[in-house]
Parts: sequence; structure tokens; C-alpha cells
Amino acid sequence: MTDHTSFAPGALLAGRRAVVTGGAAGIGAAVVRAFASHGAEVLVADIEPIGSAEFDRAAGGSIAHIEWDVRVVPCPPELAEHRPDVLVNNVGHYLQPPHTFAANAPSLWEQLHDINFGQVLRLTHALLPGMIERGRGSIINLTTVEAHRAMPGHAVYSGYKAALTAFTRSLAAEVGPSGIRVNAIAPDLIESPQVPYDKLVPEADRHLWPTWSPLGGPGRPEDVAGVALFLASELSRFVTGGTVHVDGGTHAAGWLGAAPVRRLDQPSPKPLNRHTESDVEMKILVIGGTGMIGAHAALHLREHGDEVTVAARGPIPDSSPVAGFPLLTGDYTVPTFTPEQLSRFDGIVFAAGQDFRHMSAGDDLHTFWENTQSVGVPRFAALAKQAGVGRFVQVGSYYHQLRPDLADDNPYIAARKAADEGARALADRSFTVCTLNPPSIIGAVPGASARRYRRMVSWAADNEPGIPDFAPAGGTNFMSAASLAQAIRGALHTGESGAAYLVGDQNLSYRQFFQMMVDAAGGERTIGERDEQHPLLPDTAIVQGRGNTLAYEPDPDVVLRLGYTRDDCTRAIEELIDVVRACAP
Repeated sequence: MTDHTSFAPGALLAGRRAVVTGGAAGIGAAVVRAFASHGAEVLVADIEPIGSAEFDRAAGGSIAHIEWDVRVVPCPPELAEHRPDVLVNNVGHYLQPPHTFAANAPSLWEQLHDINFGQVLRLTHALLPGMIERGRGSIINLTTVEAHRAMPGHAVYSGYKAALTAFTRSLAAEVGPSGIRVNAIAPDLIESPQVPYDKLVPEADRHLWPTWSPLGGPGRPEDVAGVALFLASELSRFVTGGTVHVDGGTHAAGWLGAAPVRRLDQPSPKPLNRHTESDVEMKILVIGGTGMIGAHAALHLREHGDEVTVAARGPIPDSSPVAGFPLLTGDYTVPTFTPEQLSRFDGIVFAAGQDFRHMSAGDDLHTFWENTQSVGVPRFAALAKQAGVGRFVQVGSYYHQLRPDLADDNPYIAARKAADEGARALADRSFTVCTLNPPSIIGAVPGASARRYRRMVSWAADNEPGIPDFAPAGGTNFMSAASLAQAIRGALHTGESGAAYLVGDQNLSYRQFFQMMVDAAGGERTIGERDEQHPLLPDTAIVQGRGNTLAYEPDPDVVLRLGYTRDDCTRAIEELIDVVRACAP
């Protein structure tokens, strides 16, 4: 006798239990609401809490939350104890703006594997035995349309998503006899916190949606949730091993051939039709672009397809690595820039590192800090906003974010704090502002930064007998200029408006840092530690120096969002020494 499935009205998931990862916002939250509204008992696994407002339509079932980062091993036992009939593996991320595969580091591949594939294997492996024992279950894996088409700049991400699709098919064949179905959903053009099309596509370009998707767009998280509800319920009892594309038809229509669509996953705060050059991502102005941090940022941005102009108070020296870049001459501290000059840029990187080293004889300290930091930076950010610039990234310093109390007694740190807060106060829907607050930066370019390290490099190479061979007690966090440049680009493309990001890399004692310099310079001695002032790192070096330790571990989520490389200090020291030696008189 034929078994006819009942389609009687009622809750589709009554009496069922579900686990949804990343269910606190976006697509995951929509899935949670849909499941709970159809009677399911849903356990949300997310690093973020769930707010009542987000789930105010979740009548019918129940929603509980466990705080868990899916990258953390082992899986919490509460997930298996929930005895889920449905598992939705929703978490995944591309981690950084587009980078060529040749420019990727193996550490990034590992991070991409863990967030997009490894964690799915671990959680599925932990919950599958219970489903087999109970003789029923539905596993739903969120992949992406990029698992089925080319995605230049995200080859590794796309590869792992394709692996997840293959895993879905094979596991479905393996566990089908146990009453368990395994399917995938491949979204595209879905409005979400990760890809906020409402912000990325200007009003003037929204008439182009039908050229990107046969059904127009963008899609909503609820569009994905409806398919997840179908796959979780008995409505899909004879469906397994497949992928449902929730993409408005982009996959069927051959998305890669539609040139304008490629712009959508690469944020441009200005209208997309402003740019006709296919190889230009954004038009960027780097304030302080001839300095050490600014030059590294300008080079990195141009390498990845952005059209970069540097701003400086005078001509670019021929020895500068940014010689030949377009130059906008001006001084933000006076100020001399105009809205008309800034209006042609999509984004601005503010990397003018004004501190006490830039003071001239006779400068009034209070006025100097006002002009360069507390008043000058917010004033310039306001000018950029007036000019219609869409994104503004300020590079500050870690002191005030790591140790806010230091701003009470140190005028420099207080000025940095005021500059940071003043710039971010301007953030709104049309003006995305975020700050990066890095630690001690390892790097040099020809000019002042190379001269600053000349004596240290000479000492490290055993050429300064008058400088003692010890390091002062204490230490801090260090970060390479190259890693910071990656973080700057990440902030331009994926930074959250109004956010202040404490970035960094390796915690090193001053003895370790000095020893790394000696080793890289070819010195042949072992550096000890003393509780004494050292001429290369005097006690007056802001709050660094003898006896001071400012150590911290950067938030992994910030590293992932901004997409910068870690463990880069040794390479950066070797590069610094090469630059200093090349610039020696």
C-alpha cells in the first residue's frame, strides 16, 4: 500500500528539536524564528547573545542559547544532550576582502578551513550518533553559490565550500538507510550583517538588480529560512543529498558573465557606476601616505586593485616606495584640504602618525595635540563626510583602548583617545567610520623611519661598542607594518561603522625584541635583561620602556574580520634591517 504523507495544517516541527549554529543574527536568526514558530525546541549556538527583540515572533516552540565559538574544541556536551532531530550548520565566513591566492598565507588557509569546513565536520560528528540511534534526523549545511562557480580573490573559501557540498552528498548516501537526510542550501544576494546590500548598493544603482538576478533583489534571510524549514520537516521526506540554490536565479543565469555583479561582494560606498575601470575596487586617499604606515597601506591597497592617491605636505621623495603615486598636497592640521578635493574618493585612510617626534622647537604642547589629534582628526573626518566620502579608517594607537586610565595623566594618550572618539562619533548609515588601534609597529621606509632605526641596526650588528648589550625589563605587543596594511584594507571593506578595533600580533619582552634584532642583523651575542634604562629605549618612550609591560592577545574575531596575517614579526625585522642598510649614507 502506498504511504501518503499527510499535509494537514499545523506546526511542521511540533515535537522536534533543533540545533542552529550562528543563530543570533542574519540568516541563522531567521531560521531559528521559522523553526520555533512551527513548534520546534531550538538551541542556538552562537558567540553572540540572542536578544528578545530578534525573536519576538518565535511563538509556538522555544528558543534557548548556548554561548559557543564553533572553532573551539570540543563541542559543548549540551548540544548532544539536547537530542536534536535537526542540525543546521549555518556558520561560515570568507574572513577577508578579496586576495589573490598567491598573496595568501598558509595560516589563512587554516583559518578558512576551520570556520567553513572543519567545524562542520566536528559538530556533525558529535551529533550524528544520537540521530542514528533515534532513527531520524535532518542535517542542513549552509554553503554558498561560490561552491558552484568561480570566485576570484576567494579561491580557498570557494574550495572549502565546494568540499562541504561534496561532504553533503556523500554523507547523505551513507546515513540515508538510518533515516537521516542531509542537504545543503547555497544562498546568494541575501541581505545579511555579513553582506549588507542595503548599504553596499546605492539608491542610484538599485534599478540594476534585475541585471544581476532574474528575480531582482536582494533576497531576505527569511527566503533561506523557508527552504530550511522545508528541509527540516517531513515535507522533504524524500529529499536528500541535494543543494537548493536560494539566489534569485543567479546561478542558473550564469552570474560570472554579468560584469556588474562582481561589484556586489566587494563593497563600494559610492555608486557602482562611478567606476568604469574593471580593475579598480575603490578610489582611496591615504593621509600620511609617505610615512611608514601610510606607505605600506598605499602599496598594499594598490596591489589589490584599489586606485590610491597619497596626501602629504610636500613632494614625494624619489627614494620613497610611493614615488609615482598620484599626490594631493595639503596639511590637515592647518587645515588646507577642501570638500571638492576629497569628493572624488570612495574611502580615506587616515595614517598621519603625528606624535611628539613631529614637534618643532617652540611648539606649544597643548596646541600641537589639538591640531594633530583631538581637534585635527575629527575636523578632517567631518570634512570627508561633508564631501560625500563613504568610508573613513583612522589609524590610531593602542594605549587608550588597552589602558583607558593612561589617558588621565598622559596628554598624548588623551589626545589619541579624543581623536578616536571624535572621528567615530560622525559615523552614520552614509559615512562608515572605524578606527584601528595598533601596538608598536615594525617596519621602515626610506626616510625618517629608516633613520630612526639606523643606530639600533648598527648596534645589533655589533658596530656600536658604546651601547650596552642588555634590554630593559618589560615588553609589549608588536605588529608588522605589512599586517597593519592588511588590517587597514579589511577595515575599509568590512569594518563595522563606529567600531574601534584593537589590533596586534605578538607579545614580546624587550629582551626578545632586541635579540631578534641582533639575530637578524648577524650579531653574535646573547642579550640579557636588566632593570635599567637603555639608550635605545629610554624611560621617556611614552609608557614603553623600563619596567612597563603592555601585553594582550588580539580578539580572534577582529583578526578574522579584518583578515590580517599574524606571526609576521620575524620577517618584518629582517625586512626592516634590509631597508635601513639600503638607506645608509
